[in-house]
Amino acid sequence: YLAVYRATDYCGDGYLGCARALNALFFVAAAPFVYAVARRVSSRAAASVIALATFAGPISSYTAYYMPEAPYFFAFWAFSWQVLRTRGDAAVRAWALAGVLFGLAALVKPHALLCLPAVLAYVLCVCRGSEDRWPWRPLACAATLGACAIVTS
Repeated sequence: YLAVYRATDYCGDGYLGCARALNALFFVAAAPFVYAVARRVSSRAAASVIALATFAGPISSYTAYYMPEAPYFFAFWAFSWQVLRTRGDAAVRAWALAGVLFGLAALVKPHALLCLPAVLAYVLCVCRGSEDRWPWRPLACAATLGACAIVTS
C-alpha cells in the first residue's frame, strides 16, 4: 500500500488528488473481477447488475479518501476470481498465484490473514475432489497457497 501511494509525493501539494485518482483506478480495475466472480453463478445480465450494484454501494464513497479500502477491494476481488477459477487438478502454480494475491491483500490490510484458515480449508476441499491418485495433493495445494500468502505479506 505504502509503496504504491508513495508516488503521491511527486504530486506536491496535489498529493490528495493523486491519491484519489489512484483509489479510483483501483476501484474501477476491480470491476472485471467482480463481474467474473458473479458470472460463475449467474447470467450475463445478472452479473452486470451485481457488478454495478457493487460499485453503487457505500464502499465507493471511500475512493474519495486517502484510505486503503480501494486497493484492498481490488486485491480481494482479484484473489476471489483466481481462487474460484482454479480447479483441484490445476497446476500448483495456480494456487501459488492465488497465494500471492492473498498476500497482496494482506499487505494492504493485515487482518486479511485471519481469513487464511478458511481459505486453506476451501483449497483442501477443492483439491480433495480431484481425480489425482496422489493423496498429498490437497496438502501441497494448501501449503503452496499458504506459503505464498505468508511470504508475500
